[in-house]
Amino acid sequence: MDEATVQQTLHALELVYGSDTTSEQRRQAEEQCQRLRDSKAVVAYGMHFALGAYGAAAQHFGLQLLEHAIRQRWSSGGVSSDDSSSGRVTFGHGLAIRDGLWPLMLASGELAGFV
Repeated sequence: MDEATVQQTLHALELVYGSDTTSEQRRQAEEQCQRLRDSKAVVAYGMHFALGAYGAAAQHFGLQLLEHAIRQRWSSGGVSSDDSSSGRVTFGHGLAIRDGLWPLMLASGELAGFV
């Protein structure tokens, strides 16, 4: 995981949610977030941000990345036993999400409509 990408994403989230941000800055920040969402490393970054070490906005963004990966990549790429950087959601990712993030998602209210 690239620390520069983490820092750029955190800065982009500050701009997206900042009240003093211009529309052009917000647009560029949203593009940065979209590039991460479309990257092959979306699951790794989603897990990283979702753990909550960077605050609520980053945690929410991490959960959104994971949701996007599950919706888009699992159905299009299938379930893989290979944990390479193929960008597909693997069975191992699913277990990590279940075991590591389920309590966080329950506590944050992310699953309110599902449970």
